[in-house]
Formats: sequence, C-alpha cells, structure tokens
Amino acid sequence: MLFDCLECFPGAVATISLGESWSMLFRSDKEDRKAEYLLHRQSAAVLAGEVRERWAHEIPKRKKEGNVLRGRRVSLTFRRARPVTDHFEVEI
Repeated sequence: MLFDCLECFPGAVATISLGESWSMLFRSDKEDRKAEYLLHRQSAAVLAGEVRERWAHEIPKRKKEGNVLRGRRVSLTFRRARPVTDHFEVEI
C-alpha cells in the first residue's frame, strides 16, 4: 500500500493509465474500509483531498483482471514537489 508524502508532494496527484485496464485498491487509514476502481486504458485519475490524505492505494498483484490475463500496464504520474529548501536548512 502506498501513502504519499503529503509534505513532500503537496496538492493533487494525477496519473494517466496506458496499456491494459487494471484495478486500483484504496484502503482507509482510520477505518477498515476498502474500495476498488477500474482504471481503464488511456484514462486519467486525479487523487486529491481526502483520497490523498486518508486513503492508501495500490495496484494489487494479480495474474488476471476478472477472467482476463493481465497485460502490460504503464502509467505516468504527475506530482508537484516542494522545493528542498522548505525541508532543510541550507548553510551558505
């Protein structure tokens, strides 16, 4: 499961799914809740707000998606990084 570093990468995260359609699993960090969503090929998803702050996400390891063998998945993820000087003191 992946929790993003909110301090390192503030704001929304966008991902573009290329290749095959795969499911993404979300788990609540405070409650025992799960949700699964299909990321269709050539689709985009934006993770922001409560989804980023309170839910972990992953692409589960499976050989099949439903009754179909999984093909190759490629995704591009876009995040805004906080400048290094916001986290560390720099001596000059």
